[in-house]
Amino acid sequence: MKFFNTVLLNKNNLINNIKVIKNKAKNKKICAMVKANAYNHNLKFVVLNLKNYVNFFGVVNSVEALKVRELTHINKILLCGAYKKDELKELILNNVSLTIFSLTQLKEILKLCKELNFKANVHIKINTGMNRYGVKDKSYLLKLLNFIKNNKDYINLEGIFSHFFNNENENLCKNQYIKFLNYVNVIKNFMNKNSLNFSKVLIHIENSGGLFYSRDILNCCNMVRVGISLYGLENYCFKLKPVLSLKSKIVAIQKVKFDDYVGYGKTLIQNEKKVGIIPIGYADGILKRYKDCFVKVEGKFCKILNVCMDCILVDISNTKAKTDSEVEIISSNPKDLNSANYLSKYQNTISYEIVTGLNYNRLNIKEI
Repeated sequence: MKFFNTVLLNKNNLINNIKVIKNKAKNKKICAMVKANAYNHNLKFVVLNLKNYVNFFGVVNSVEALKVRELTHINKILLCGAYKKDELKELILNNVSLTIFSLTQLKEILKLCKELNFKANVHIKINTGMNRYGVKDKSYLLKLLNFIKNNKDYINLEGIFSHFFNNENENLCKNQYIKFLNYVNVIKNFMNKNSLNFSKVLIHIENSGGLFYSRDILNCCNMVRVGISLYGLENYCFKLKPVLSLKSKIVAIQKVKFDDYVGYGKTLIQNEKKVGIIPIGYADGILKRYKDCFVKVEGKFCKILNVCMDCILVDISNTKAKTDSEVEIISSNPKDLNSANYLSKYQNTISYEIVTGLNYNRLNIKEI
C-alpha cells in the first residue's frame, strides 16, 4: 500500500556519521544502538549499512536482538535491557551478549549453558546514578564475579558498563565516572587476583554525549555505545548529518475568511488565509503539539494552524503552492525550522521523541 507521506532515509548521511564517530572514538570499539527500530530509522536499513563499520549492535529486547542476528552474523549483539527466562535459550544459541545485574540471571544462564554445552557472554551493568538497571553494591558485585569465576567454562565476562544520565552536566558525569571507575577497579583487582584476563574485558559508559563531550576523562573505556549521534540528531558536532526526513503533499486548499475556524477546537483565524490540507496527523506521529510549528512548502516555512488525526492545516498564504505541491514535514537540514532538533525545542521535548513517534504503519519508507 502506498501513502501520501514518505520517510526518506539517507545512506550517505548515515555513513558520514559513523565515520565522524569512529574518528572521535579513535581506537575504541563501537556499539551502534539500534533499539526502537534504530530510533525509527528502520532497523534493517541501519544494520545492513553499518555492519562493516561497527563491532556491536545494541538492542533492548529479545525481538530486536534476533532481528539483528538475522541481518548479520559478523557483528556482536549486546542486549542492554531485560529478557524473559523463556527467551534465554534462543538468545544464547544466537550468541547474543546478555546484560546481567543479579545472581538469579546468572543461575538461569548457567543452567541453560550446561544443558546446551554452550558458553554465554555477559556484561555486568553498574548503577552509577541513573537508577534503572544495575549493581550498586560492591559486595554483591563480588558475589557475581565469584559465580562467573566458578563457572567460567559456561559464562564469560565480556564487559562492564554503565550509562551517563546527564551528558550536559560535567560535574554529574564526573561523579558517575568516578563511581564507575571504582567498580571497574574492583573487577580488575578480582580478576588479576584470580589469574583471569582483565585486558579483554570491554569497559563502556560513554553514550553519544559522553563521547562528543569527552567524558571519559581518564580514557579507561575501550568501547562506546552511540545512538542518537548515528542518526545526526542533537547538536553534538556540526559534521553530523540528520539521516531522516519526512515529506508529504498538499491534497486540498481552502480559502478562509476572518473569524473562520480551522480544524477542531477553537482555532480562530484573524485574517484571510489560504490553508493547505496535508494528509498527515497525530495517527502518523505528528502530534497536536505540532500546532504553531513549521513545515516547508515551496521553499518557504509555513505555520501549522491545527492538527487532526489524519491531516494538518497549514497557512500557505505566502506561497504559490497548489494541490500536489510537495511539503517537507521534517527536514534533514539541522538549521531548518522544521528539523527534528528545532521541532523538539518548540515542543519542549527531545529529538528522540520526534523521530521515534512516527507511525511507520502509515508511512512509505524510501532509501536515498
